[in-house]
Amino acid sequence: MRHFPAGIALVFTASLPAQPNPNLPLDHPYTLRDPNSLPTEMEMARQISGAGPQFYILPRPCFSELDSSRVCGETHGFTYRDSARNRQLSLSPQLGYEFRRLRENAHAFELGALASGNNGPVSFYLDARMFSESHEDRRDSSYDREFVERQDQTASGSVAYTSYSRFRANLSYDLSWGRFSAGRDAVHWGPSLYNNLVFNQNAVPFNQLTFTTHLGPVAVHTLYGQLEVEVDRVFGTDPKTRSVYAHRYEWNATQNLLLGISEQLIVYGYEEPFAFIPVMPLFIFKDDTWTRLNNGNIAGDFCYRLPGFARFYSEFLIDDIQSPTSLFDSQWGNKWGWTAGTQWVKSWRSWETGAALEYAHIEPWVYTHYLPATAQAANQGYPLGNQGGPGMERFTGAAWIVKNGLTLELRGNVERHARGPGSNVLDTAAGANGIKGVNWRPWRVAIEPSATLAMRNFVFVLGVRLAPMILGGPELRGSARWRTGR
Repeated sequence: MRHFPAGIALVFTASLPAQPNPNLPLDHPYTLRDPNSLPTEMEMARQISGAGPQFYILPRPCFSELDSSRVCGETHGFTYRDSARNRQLSLSPQLGYEFRRLRENAHAFELGALASGNNGPVSFYLDARMFSESHEDRRDSSYDREFVERQDQTASGSVAYTSYSRFRANLSYDLSWGRFSAGRDAVHWGPSLYNNLVFNQNAVPFNQLTFTTHLGPVAVHTLYGQLEVEVDRVFGTDPKTRSVYAHRYEWNATQNLLLGISEQLIVYGYEEPFAFIPVMPLFIFKDDTWTRLNNGNIAGDFCYRLPGFARFYSEFLIDDIQSPTSLFDSQWGNKWGWTAGTQWVKSWRSWETGAALEYAHIEPWVYTHYLPATAQAANQGYPLGNQGGPGMERFTGAAWIVKNGLTLELRGNVERHARGPGSNVLDTAAGANGIKGVNWRPWRVAIEPSATLAMRNFVFVLGVRLAPMILGGPELRGSARWRTGR
């Protein structure tokens, strides 16, 4: 058994201030589409191809003190550099158009900019854009699930349209003993690509503060985030507060085996600042405070790597246990989730190919809470973890090919959802005693082919979602974006 030397985390810290080191952006499947397609898949594939320590805490820094890797591409746009003072600033204006058909036609226009840079050990990244969408005269829910301003034909005098603005950003400070980062983004913890249980990159982003350090082969990460409760933010007069404290610990037990633990504490109407300290066990911490106004879960995971070939992984989450001796009897008080999967990669000449297969099962009532609109493990009405929510079973498969700016991907899901109480993250568990068994809806299949072409200053994306019983036919999506060159 080979262990990494205790000093591995200190070898590269001296060079950290020598270059900009913002966080690598996550995949944004809705708005703020990034020209770099499949960023999470490519980062996981990079770790398969190498022999360095594994690291499954995303967003991750462009330059990692754990294995000295650099995963961000070159900056685009107008760049200023002062090498003598270790300063850099890059600005890239963005223009974009997107056509979507999701039960209605939508024409979306965007204007914004990407900015990044550093001043010594302080680095930042900002992606900010304004959007305007013209619609048919309908009022479907927001495409990306966040707040939007809507105008119908009567109010606008011409067409129905939607306007909104979005941003994701991070400001980081690298020290020899750790990294502080503050910003707004989603979070993706654990080795899974699509069905992570505690934090998932497809969740609604939120404002957050994090600290990361490495102790030999062990990575320690702690997070504080501000969440939004499912209330009317336009006409509401009594804003509700919901916060999440979370820790993740990763241990590279051997060169190819990683063991991880993730835990969350969600609090409503008050704060627990000491929960940010990474040595405080949150699964015990929650019992020492306002039990009805907090919620928590804990998950363990592992990933075993076959270098240059594949990796195999699994994660098991416990939200609550009513009867430890009958954990898997589908009694409502036993709230747990499980996912397992594998990813394969192959490089052939200048082609990068990959495939992944995952299975996920989440019991009803996971992520929920006893009182409505309080300490649910959710943000703006959607889970922080797996976006399928409670009462879900899913098989996910994907395959992709990447070469010289061209990305072809085929993804598919076979899934079913529970019916009735406990199948929505906003359901309340009060009065659910005695409910046993799960009434499942029929299995449904969805296939999503897509193509991305990055060519000079332009990025083109075309995708379609084929699934039975979609009203109005298949879901279509096509976009074109322009950015300044290098």
